[in-house]
Amino acid sequence: MKRWLTFTLTLTVLMAFTTLAAAQEKGERRKKAAICSPCFNSNDRVTQVNPTANTFTVMSKGQSITFSAAKLKALPRVGDIIDITYTQTPGGPMEATTINNSKSNNY
Repeated sequence: MKRWLTFTLTLTVLMAFTTLAAAQEKGERRKKAAICSPCFNSNDRVTQVNPTANTFTVMSKGQSITFSAAKLKALPRVGDIIDITYTQTPGGPMEATTINNSKSNNY
């Protein structure tokens, strides 16, 4: 009887810790997805370029998103379809780290 009680108690504690670890891992994955640093967008069309502010805007999935081009050598042109790698900055526009012309630009 004593062995059965020990076995049941051990199994219960083991299941509780496994459940807590799985919940914590799931929460960490959500947090990483929310921060999204670095992120990758593909096939976005450039709709606006502001050389004075060193920013550009793309249309992605029906939304306009503005990026800072501070880390880029050159701004993209309006109408280009580009692949963007960027990092999220708190309180400001997302910072584009690299842009590449998409294969969709090649006709």
